Amino acid sequence: MMFIKLDGELITDRPFSIDWKNLNRLVGEIDEIKEDMVIAHGGDNFGKHVAAEYGGTPEGYVKSREVTLKLSMYVVSAFSAKGVPAVVFSPSSFLFAEGGKIKEELIGPIRDAIGKFIPVIHEDAVIDSKNGYTFVSAEEVMVVLAETVKPRKILIATDVPEELMENKIETIKGSNFKTVYAQLRESTQEKVMEWARLSAKCGCPVVAFDGRKKGELGKAQVSESGIVVRIKDESVLE
Repeated sequence: MMFIKLDGELITDRPFSIDWKNLNRLVGEIDEIKEDMVIAHGGDNFGKHVAAEYGGTPEGYVKSREVTLKLSMYVVSAFSAKGVPAVVFSPSSFLFAEGGKIKEELIGPIRDAIGKFIPVIHEDAVIDSKNGYTFVSAEEVMVVLAETVKPRKILIATDVPEELMENKIETIKGSNFKTVYAQLRESTQEKVMEWARLSAKCGCPVVAFDGRKKGELGKAQVSESGIVVRIKDESVLE
């Protein structure tokens, strides 16, 4: 069983607009994989825009939920068009936060759906007992799920930073993390740190690959083609 995350930058091309060509191609490649999975997706041009505009107000919660769910339904419709049984599980329906941190979760329905359907999760606005609501990332949701469903690996379809390719960085692990991290630009450091924390918290390798190139997803699933991040001890990231 594995997680596959589609970065928001790949499936949207501007605020509130879908990159249907890229989304449909990725969905077609996912359909060829014969393995249980959970799909996660970001929403760079959807929910984050609204959350930033309205802050922690009730109106912000309602509007953030509206646009994030709309994006997720677009994703599911792409799967449905190919006959793939994908079902949205919105984090707002199974996560509860307190002071900006996830406090409670109800994972049973997703756990039981795996193998029968393909659960689709996404970044979302969840109720927060102290702050009104908190916007949680797809990565945060995957970390919560991993405590129960234990993925063997996580694939990240993304725009792989060119400097990683130019420097021929293929594997990042505890022994070389700080050396690799120190030589990267800030924007690339943010991505690498996100992948490293995800690997450490979920207890499995993260494979980031170029989601704009046809066939890369299948290679990443079979042979870990891409940038492989293996971090067993989160303390090396400090």
